[in-house]
Amino acid sequence: MTKKKVSLMTWMATERDPNLFANVLQAAKKQYDVEHAYYLYTSGKKSKTKVLEHNLKYMEKNYSPLLEPIPIEINNPYSVEELYEKMQDALKPRLALMGDLIISTTAGTTAMYATWILLYVGGFFPLGTELFSARRKQPKGAVYFEEKDIKDGPERELQKINNFKFNTYLSQLRTLEKQTDETSQIYHYNEPRSIKGKVAHDNILRFAHVSEAPILIYGERGVGKSTAVKEWILKIKAMVKEKKELPFVPINCSSLDPNLAESIIFGYAPGAFTGGLKDGAVGLIEQARDGILFLDEVQDLKKDVQRKLLQVFNDHCYRKVGDTSNEQIDIRFDLICATNKSEKELKQMLDLDFYDRICIYKVTLPPLRECREDIPDLWNDTWRNVCLSTGHEELLNKGGINHYLSEYFAKSNLYGNIRSLRKVAFLKIAWMNEKSDKEILEMVADEEESELETASFSQDSFFEKYESMPWKDTDAQFRRDLAQWSKQKYGSLSNVEKKLGWKIRNLQNALRND
Repeated sequence: MTKKKVSLMTWMATERDPNLFANVLQAAKKQYDVEHAYYLYTSGKKSKTKVLEHNLKYMEKNYSPLLEPIPIEINNPYSVEELYEKMQDALKPRLALMGDLIISTTAGTTAMYATWILLYVGGFFPLGTELFSARRKQPKGAVYFEEKDIKDGPERELQKINNFKFNTYLSQLRTLEKQTDETSQIYHYNEPRSIKGKVAHDNILRFAHVSEAPILIYGERGVGKSTAVKEWILKIKAMVKEKKELPFVPINCSSLDPNLAESIIFGYAPGAFTGGLKDGAVGLIEQARDGILFLDEVQDLKKDVQRKLLQVFNDHCYRKVGDTSNEQIDIRFDLICATNKSEKELKQMLDLDFYDRICIYKVTLPPLRECREDIPDLWNDTWRNVCLSTGHEELLNKGGINHYLSEYFAKSNLYGNIRSLRKVAFLKIAWMNEKSDKEILEMVADEEESELETASFSQDSFFEKYESMPWKDTDAQFRRDLAQWSKQKYGSLSNVEKKLGWKIRNLQNALRND
């Protein structure tokens, strides 16, 4: 069985290493494939300098290149407050590069042990991080906390939380949430339950910690691409930069006038063109300085604008439209792009150099039909937001998931994704006390069926994919397309078998060739 690849993090036990580290590493390797080890040590205790230097030399000699020592200047290793602040400062810049992380709480003072717990439960570490202990009680060469450490145990240290400001990513999200106008749509931090949802969520949080590295988000319409940018990425980047808020400039590329797109994005100099403002105009790119520029539906951006943006990414400077001077404007920002196209389609629609530059990090937000475990939490949030935005706070307790909603969520294709949930919520409010949930959902199902039947269908666009295929391959491709279409329409392969009589085994074989 293949072991999971992880990075290991632990404190140096100055008096007992390197033997303790060997025990910790051995314990970790029983379950994981340890690719990297982050080795924290206190650099402020001058009385133990010689021991420290000896340990570091030994460790580097025996464990390089696995080992990366991380010095943290600590004056009082028994102060949770000092440890908490300095560990965050030292580790925050490295978190995005660590991958899956396991942390040994074995070495160190009880205050260090308590600090690991505070950082862990507060959401400081990446999703999936695990804590473990390699303590062994043995008469000789034992690895455990001594009696003098235990007398001021972790429980007592944890009680000191109220004595200092407890800032973590999750707690800051909650603080920002409380500061939001209660009538607006408030984002609630629900960790996805589905595997695909967790992967997307984890990747977004991981990538958001890295400055000036573009993120490209794929996803169908309505999966929440804009919400992910505004409620996850923007807030995480503000926290990383230790600012209350950052400039955020969203651009829907599909709505830009092709003739004005360049001047809107880059601004224009005085007299650049007839009808322009006398003093010229600041572009959206300037408004995004030190913040986030969000290009939604990026596939619709003009190619000449793409190439000019590419130059900005490379040189961090640009000229306004119509500016004939040699002066260039220095600019830095984080770029986020989103599209509802597939990767293959997007590559065909964008300048390839521009595409390569914007896809340093790629995230795919799955459609709801592929992560139905997440629907209950999303529905509760949607119902709450719709009630508040429409002024129907009195209906907040009327949106629980009953048998009819549960069945609908399990079987519907939900082609609009979160927009489908919002549609149901708005209809429930409109027909409250007049129609039952069963009647409302039957009405929604009829509308969805009608939309599918009357949707425009281009034969040319459907059959274009077959033009480049050998004839012998077209049969398998058509079966695959048919199986995918039927699964999307009826929600599951078992429903397809019930509705159309097509055997699940045949459908599975067709999909398996994808």
